[in-house]
Amino acid sequence: CMRLLITPMTLVTSLLVGTVASDARAEDLYVPSQITTIQAAVAQARVDRLYTNLSKNETIVIHVAAGRYVETFPIVLDVPNLRIEGATVLTTDSKGIPTGSVNAAETRIVAKPALAGFFQSLLIIGPTSTDLTGNGVTVQGLVLDAGNGGRAVGGLDILVDRVANFSIRRNIVTGAAALGVEAQASSGVIEENFIVGNGCGSC
Repeated sequence: CMRLLITPMTLVTSLLVGTVASDARAEDLYVPSQITTIQAAVAQARVDRLYTNLSKNETIVIHVAAGRYVETFPIVLDVPNLRIEGATVLTTDSKGIPTGSVNAAETRIVAKPALAGFFQSLLIIGPTSTDLTGNGVTVQGLVLDAGNGGRAVGGLDILVDRVANFSIRRNIVTGAAALGVEAQASSGVIEENFIVGNGCGSC
């Protein structure tokens, strides 16, 4: 597996996109009713984790309402004990295996422009500093759409790099990225996801 370097410019981009609410409560952040974009909500969580008295063991939850979100990628999830929670509800078959979603409840994140190169990712779970380790990140209830319209031309929906205790569950991973999920030098769980229309599901 190849390693993707998260540069300072990547982090600065993540911090600057969207409007950051100065009075947001750290434990629960809401997109878009409270903060306009997912990027901005992650930036707020980053500030709250680093510069407030919030316990390191307390989880910051970003609630993302149903809807279509065209975000600047990558969204870097480096905040320890962070949970991104969408509204997507998966449908299952008689054996409990995911088969799709209830469309009205989808929280869909779309890459625009579409992912094209192998080093492009929609979400990156990984460290950017000694304090922003990316450990304990959960991604749940999202539709992650690489935006490639059914053609596996490159990119990853989710890259997990050098973190512990990550959780990717009950998401739809699609859009024809070359890889749906790649995890390297990490420990955690990938479960109950519906991975469809990609070059490769996970590795």
